[in-house]
Amino acid sequence: MSTLGIAICMGLYYWIARLRFGYTISSALLQPTTIAVFVGIITGQMALAMEIGAALQLVYLGVTSTPGGNVPNDPALAGTIAIPLGVMSGMTPELAVALAVPFGVIGVFVDQLRRTTNAFWVHMADKYAEEANIAGIMRCAYLFPALMGFVIRFPFVFVIDYFGADWANALINALPDVLLHSFEVMGGILPALGFALTIMVIGKKELIPFFFLGYFAVAYLNIPVMGMAIFGLIIAIVMRMIVFPDTTNVSIFAGKTAVEEEVEKQHILSKADVTKSFWLYYFGCEESNSYERLQSLVFCASMSPALKKLYPNKEDLSDALKRHLVFFNTEGTLGGIIQGISLAMEEEKAIEGKIPGSAITSIKTGLMGPIAGMGDGIVWAVVMPVIFGIFIPFAAEGNPIGGIMPLILWPGVTIIIQYFITHYGYKLGRESITGILQSGMMQSIIYAANILGLIMMGALSSSYITITTPLSFTMAAGNTLEIQSILDAVIPNVLPLVAVFAIYFYMQKKGPRYNRILLAIIAISIICAVLGIL
Repeated sequence: MSTLGIAICMGLYYWIARLRFGYTISSALLQPTTIAVFVGIITGQMALAMEIGAALQLVYLGVTSTPGGNVPNDPALAGTIAIPLGVMSGMTPELAVALAVPFGVIGVFVDQLRRTTNAFWVHMADKYAEEANIAGIMRCAYLFPALMGFVIRFPFVFVIDYFGADWANALINALPDVLLHSFEVMGGILPALGFALTIMVIGKKELIPFFFLGYFAVAYLNIPVMGMAIFGLIIAIVMRMIVFPDTTNVSIFAGKTAVEEEVEKQHILSKADVTKSFWLYYFGCEESNSYERLQSLVFCASMSPALKKLYPNKEDLSDALKRHLVFFNTEGTLGGIIQGISLAMEEEKAIEGKIPGSAITSIKTGLMGPIAGMGDGIVWAVVMPVIFGIFIPFAAEGNPIGGIMPLILWPGVTIIIQYFITHYGYKLGRESITGILQSGMMQSIIYAANILGLIMMGALSSSYITITTPLSFTMAAGNTLEIQSILDAVIPNVLPLVAVFAIYFYMQKKGPRYNRILLAIIAISIICAVLGIL
């Protein structure tokens, strides 16, 4: 494919991936290994594309698992520029990583522009809610943000990829060898930042020994990453059984509650209505996200078909729509239970008229924080990095399976979870969340997930952070003393371990100042390369 065709394709890819249409589908599309598969297809150089994608994925593994709406870097912009330019210019993966870093930072400002402009659609939706105009709210939630996203995102990537190939070739030829080596050093150190950030996100200091378990199991026993995933899962399950014995045989979905045993209540909404709301929320969860009210617009839009069925009266429908346009934000996968509860309460209000609208708003507001904490701690801090981390070895060998399988597994797992938890929330209403929070089940699951996550981060750190020193000294007797050999004899791969925890302890003390750490890594890489330390 011509450079023009590649630039157009990558511009469109970046727009679609960052559109956030499909909560976890889009988050899979913006990952470097997934981008690499697409680049490999359109360029015909799959092996090199996947190798670069794997190197980038290591850097952004922790960044993309950062909980909450804001992340300090944009792996999609970094990938859609560095991977095609790296392939077209024949860059090494390390050099492509160095090229990606500044674009990842720029991508944050692009996303800030998107969230700022999305506030306009929220205010437009307020007017549509007054008129009970559901079609207008749908356009504000799905159509207008998509069109604005194209204007914001496509031109940037298109221009860089179209004109950047020649510039990248010229830059590589002009750079001195020592500077090129500093980029290789930087590419080896940067994954340590991703792993340190993941440890920071998990945030359980008492569980850090499990990181060392994964790290030294690989360093001493040479266990492959897939094997460590299996062992890690077994260890996590056993530890959960030991620490939380009372929850071993408990299921948050098991047994009938008093609510279920009551006489069957009248229903207006069907299972298909709840499922429709689930899909609307899943596909738009982050698309119209704005700084002013975050997910409120798409939550309202996802509820609107059901609300229309529940409230034939225009005034009642308008009140319900406005009720769900207030500030709302949570983790989307487990957040499905809030949607299910809201649907159940709206239905009860429509049938019996006993629940005030303020009670529905209060329940949503009260639940969004705890649910976000559980979702971020399980879904984004553990499940996502583990799934993508397991397949990094395939990508590093040039195999597209490294990008295809996470694209299937990550959305598949989360869609299933969100679907069932949405219907569970609707079925049991307000009482459903009591069963989850009081059973202790979620706490035990988070505990086990954190153990598995730390073991895998340790295994991946030991496998893919490449920091070695060429320092050596010639003794008086003529013998050469190699520092790296001495270090390996004491603790294998000790320098990557030092890098991870140097960054981790800095973030513990100063906070996750991502860009400051990036600048420090760049400076250290150049200085150490010039001095011959690394």
